Amino acid sequence: MTERKKVFLLLKHGTALRNFLKTDFLPMLLARPDLEVHVFTPLWNDPALQAEASHPRVRLHPMPEYRESSFEKKIIQLHRNSWASRSRLRSYWSERINKRPKAWLLHGAEFLLGAMLMFIPERVWKTWINRASNDAASRELLLREKPDLVFYVNHNQRENSLVKEAQKLGIRTLYFCENWDHLYQWPSNMVHDELLVWGPAVRDLCVRHHQVSRETIAMVGVPQFDIYVNGKLPDRATFFHQHRLDVNVPLVLFATTSDQDFPYNHEVIEIVLRMNEAGQFPKKCQFILRPHPRCDFANYEKYGRRPGVFVQRPGRPAGLADGWNPSHDDMAELAATIRHSDVVICPSSTIIVDAIVCDKPVVAIAFDGHHEDLDFYLSHRRIFKFELMQDILRFRCFRVAETKDAFLQFFNCYLDDPKADSEGRDAVRGELCFKVDGNSARRIAEEVLKRLPDVPTPEKRLRALST
Repeated sequence: MTERKKVFLLLKHGTALRNFLKTDFLPMLLARPDLEVHVFTPLWNDPALQAEASHPRVRLHPMPEYRESSFEKKIIQLHRNSWASRSRLRSYWSERINKRPKAWLLHGAEFLLGAMLMFIPERVWKTWINRASNDAASRELLLREKPDLVFYVNHNQRENSLVKEAQKLGIRTLYFCENWDHLYQWPSNMVHDELLVWGPAVRDLCVRHHQVSRETIAMVGVPQFDIYVNGKLPDRATFFHQHRLDVNVPLVLFATTSDQDFPYNHEVIEIVLRMNEAGQFPKKCQFILRPHPRCDFANYEKYGRRPGVFVQRPGRPAGLADGWNPSHDDMAELAATIRHSDVVICPSSTIIVDAIVCDKPVVAIAFDGHHEDLDFYLSHRRIFKFELMQDILRFRCFRVAETKDAFLQFFNCYLDDPKADSEGRDAVRGELCFKVDGNSARRIAEEVLKRLPDVPTPEKRLRALST
């Protein structure tokens, strides 16, 4: 009997569960008959997920529990200061100032300390961090199960101690950066053997700011966008009928970010809906309002009582960092909503990229409701000054409204001409997403499979026995 090969998948967030358990990725892995897939997730005992991932060769496990030692934490902190001082990415320092707005002396000390250490190469820092990690439970698990590959999607989680222990044991590891913004916000605490990224923009960022060798990076696209190509979504007439919408009235998707990240969601919703009700748009619009999964949905249901507003539940809530565990139906609902919207409105969100993929015009909310005098480091407008947004805004693919008047101007422009800025959106699809062809999850699965030992054919087994 052929010995089974094993792959460990570390999937902490709902986005990762969506990308790898509910796309073509998992079926393609399981098409190899000698492969066993071990999935580590906080939802390992969730009945819905167990049913969706049910297969004789799939095992669900809890995420490894690990806490860094004080020594390891200090090395990680020094590394972050060094990386931020060298990379000069505003997103990192601005976020720190946002969380500690009056700690200027501390920020200055951290920056100077980082400047003193900035000449230490990334590979040295990551080797030190790797050696400082000591996860005996994960090491015991790896020695017992002997996986052939460990696949992970977050580059600075505590649970990645399992990845570090695998590297110490000589087990191959593979990293996929599932969100392009992660690499702008903090350095990786990992020694990445090999990387998979969305497209050229993320690849170049890894080389430029993270000192990753270009030869170790493969571009694969964005698995969550596969559904827009091969998801068998309902046509516009069917979708509008299902949601009791008027097919002759423009449809606007208003997607919020979490109330924690943007506490002015309700103020902005009221501003936009009142503009519509007051006839300030060239055409009367109808809205699908989609709260972020981490929002309390009950606080948004009231908007559904207003004419022309449908409040969409954003999938199954879950006690995860991103707040959700989407089912296949949830994924199709979001994809169809974006596909059939005429204009998309949202604060900073990956929904912006979803809309660009579908060639939908986006007006991004950068003003803070009625709070027009907020300090820059506390205002939502700071997000759109970060490199992660500037790198795609340079293509002129969506508009950023820093005031209510600017919002009205941009929204009316897009409502009159939905094809405005279409060339910029097309350029971003290639630069950021590589290929939107419905095959990204399959490409990632292929990258995993080609790193596993070959399946021994009968001829190879006979040859091995004869020698």
